[in-house]
Order: sequence, then structure tokens, then C-alpha cells
Amino acid sequence: MKDDYVEYYGTFRRHMTQLSRAMPDTMAGFGRLHSATMAKIGALDRKTKELLAVAIGVAVFMGGGPSTVYGAEALQALDHFERAATPA
Repeated sequence: MKDDYVEYYGTFRRHMTQLSRAMPDTMAGFGRLHSATMAKIGALDRKTKELLAVAIGVAVFMGGGPSTVYGAEALQALDHFERAATPA
């Protein structure tokens, strides 16, 4: 895993584009599911859904083993993006 998460995100996006080309129907369905989940306000508003996503991330982070590694990398990525977005 690289420490340059801005570069990593660019690479990730390119890989997702390749995946979308290889499996367009599957990825389009995933995109529609995500959009519908985040766009509609039902029992949970968008902010609550985002907070639940964070809580799930914390649960994964605390799961030990591989999930701990990925949780730590996610935290490093957040720090990196915050530094990149903050003017010097």
C-alpha cells in the first residue's frame, strides 16, 4: 500500500473504470443501489446513513486481523486527503 492516497485514489478510480467496462450491468446496478440509498430520505436521513457507514468502519477496524490493517490504512488515507485539501 502506498502512502500517497491521492495517487492511490486515482489508481483506484482507473481500476473501477476498468471493472465497469468489464461488467457494465453489474456495476451499473451497484451504482443505482448506492445512489438510491444515499439520495432518498426514508427512515434514515443522509447524515445518519453516513454516520452508520462510519460506525461500520469502526466495527471493521476493531475486528482484528486483516480488518485492522484496512482500518488503519483508511485512517491514513483520511489524513492524507485532509492534508492535500488544506491550503499551506
